[in-house]
Amino acid sequence: MASSTRPTDPAVRTAVGLVRAIALLVIGAAVLVVAFGSDDDDAGVPPAIPETPDEQAPSVASVDVDDVLAERAAALAAADGRHDAIVSLVSYRDVASVRRVAERAGVEVVAVLAAAPGRPPELVEGSLEAWVQRRRAAATAERAALAEVLPTVDPADPFAAAYAEDIAALDEELAALDAGGELLFGFTTTASAGALRQLAERADVRLVDVGGVLALGLRPEEVDVTGEPRTRPPRP
Repeated sequence: MASSTRPTDPAVRTAVGLVRAIALLVIGAAVLVVAFGSDDDDAGVPPAIPETPDEQAPSVASVDVDDVLAERAAALAAADGRHDAIVSLVSYRDVASVRRVAERAGVEVVAVLAAAPGRPPELVEGSLEAWVQRRRAAATAERAALAEVLPTVDPADPFAAAYAEDIAALDEELAALDAGGELLFGFTTTASAGALRQLAERADVRLVDVGGVLALGLRPEEVDVTGEPRTRPPRP
C-alpha cells in the first residue's frame, strides 16, 4: 500500500502497530497450540526430532543484520565439539532443495523453518502439509475477521488503512501457502563444529547459528534489521 495511506502521527502509528502485533500474537499462539498437538506425518517432509539449541536465547528483534551475521560467524569460528545449529538459507526453497543442501554438506535435517515470504516464520517439527493447512486456516480466519470489521471503520480513521494493508498481506500469504512450493528458508541440525563451518561456507547458506540466538533463523527478506518485514521497527 502506498505510504500516503499510512497514519503519520507517531502516537497513532504506535497504537496501530500495537493492535496489529497483539492480533498476530493471538493468531500465532493458536496455530502453535494446534501444531504441537498434532500427530500428523508426511513422508515428503524431512524428519523432525526436536532438539533444544545449546545456550538458546530468546529470538531477537530490531537488531542490525550485519552485526548479527558477524557475531554469529565469530561464535561458529570459536566452536568446538558437536552443536545444535539453526541454519538460514539465502532464499526460499522447497523440501527437496533443503534436503539437498543438507546432504551435500553431510548433515541431517532435524526440523525446518517455514514461512510464506514476508510473513511470520515458524519452526515446523512435523508435516509441512499439516502446517500449511493450519496456517491457511488461521490466515483465512484472520482475514475474515478483518474484512468484517473494515466496513464499520471510517475511511479517514488510520486503522482503516492498517486493516486494508493487513488484508492484502493475508491474501498474498494465502496465495503462497502450498506445501509443494518454496516455503522453507532454513533448518535445524546437529553436527560437529567442523562440519558446521563447512556448511557455512556453502553459497546457498546465509547463517549457521551454533547458539540459537536467532531462534527462528534469518529470513531472506530480512536484509537490514531482524523482525517482521511489514512491521519492521526502525534502526535504534
